[in-house]
Amino acid sequence: MLASAPLLPKFVWGGAAMYHELRKRGTRAMRRVFIVTGCWFLFWMGAGAIIGIRSNGLEGFFSGATNGAWIATLLSFTWPWIMPDALERWMDG
Repeated sequence: MLASAPLLPKFVWGGAAMYHELRKRGTRAMRRVFIVTGCWFLFWMGAGAIIGIRSNGLEGFFSGATNGAWIATLLSFTWPWIMPDALERWMDG
């Protein structure tokens, strides 16, 4: 597969173009957003799984984790209001 990328020859292999894209400025900030998002979902899914286990035993694990994922998704829209300033500055790079 051939692709083009700025500052590289007109056509380069897709792997080289992808490597160049990952080395661009701003991708580090996106990796940080990915890390925070992953932690956010793991926290809520874990909390939901723990609540599910406590209420229904081991059968409640999957339903609790699913409910935690829904909660994480719905609460992700509240990030601008609940995110600490230090974490927001770190995510911005």
